[in-house]
Amino acid sequence: MRIVSLEVEYPESGWKLEKMTFDSMNLLVGVSGVGKTRILNALLDLHRLASGNPKPTESRPEDITWRIEFEVGKALQYVWLGRMIEGEIYDERLSLDGKWVCERTLDVLFYKGREMPPPARNLSLLTLLGRDKLVLPAADALSLVEEMDGDLHLRNDIVWTRSLKAPSSFDEIQSMRVPLRLKLLWLYNDSSLIRIFEEIVLEFSSIFPSVASIKILKSTTEGDRARLFLGMEEFGVKGVLDYAVWSSGMRDALNTIALLRLSQTGSVILIDEFENGLGANCIDAVTDSIMQAKREHQFIITSHHPFVINNVPFRYWKIITRNGSLVTAHDAEEFRLGKSKHEAFFQLANLREFTNGILQK
Repeated sequence: MRIVSLEVEYPESGWKLEKMTFDSMNLLVGVSGVGKTRILNALLDLHRLASGNPKPTESRPEDITWRIEFEVGKALQYVWLGRMIEGEIYDERLSLDGKWVCERTLDVLFYKGREMPPPARNLSLLTLLGRDKLVLPAADALSLVEEMDGDLHLRNDIVWTRSLKAPSSFDEIQSMRVPLRLKLLWLYNDSSLIRIFEEIVLEFSSIFPSVASIKILKSTTEGDRARLFLGMEEFGVKGVLDYAVWSSGMRDALNTIALLRLSQTGSVILIDEFENGLGANCIDAVTDSIMQAKREHQFIITSHHPFVINNVPFRYWKIITRNGSLVTAHDAEEFRLGKSKHEAFFQLANLREFTNGILQK
């Protein structure tokens, strides 16, 4: 999947993102408060809406109007747009290759021009018709939006059910929507796949030379359930260090490396404030890992760190500005930045839209 463009508005707050286009790599830059994180959150909101899973902490989803264009493979071009008010979808459409596949109002649903039974008001077309052959690719594609969160993916309170059948291939492991900890366990326990686990550990230890090994340990709880523990052995240190006492930089680095290798090909990976938790000894290596990823992932990243910005080609920069509640994403070419990345970075650092991106109405 590749997101081509996004327009979104939250009527209650008045926050609105003008049409924003995306490349395979997208580095969102700008001052704090300009709207970078909210762009990522908007994509997560649409991901949840498409899958029928609203935010668990809210009694109802925030009112939203949206239009997102995305590609599935190299052949399918989808546009999905709609409007949700007080948890109910008032208008919604899905098109494939320029032709409307389905549309709905509050009480009427049309599929390929035929009127269908009244739809559930709180569920999107991608949830209601998600098994249909024309809608399925769109629903599956939007499920590939992933937020990189080390504590979410690799936390030490993951409980494993013994009855959960282990995948038979690496492709199957990548395609499964389960915590990274469980994917690492399957690699660790499979003699034909442990090589991939060892490659992940080798890349991690190249950043942290003190690391001797990483282990996946299981502690029996009750019945067929077990708790998975991620442990690390360091040279000159006795015992196994539980993941909970690792540095934040170590956790974030391993999470990034594992996510790049173990997420499904074509995933859209969202990383907010990429540099957080990463020390000077690992930020360059982790940035390089992302830039060298060759599995058709799409990255949408926010950062303030000069090293990160300077090491991402400026053609991938998205300079975010906000005028009142209106947010705009600018490509670097709009400002005619220099031809070399060093010249472009120097010009960016002195650009008013970068240093003072919250504009006055």
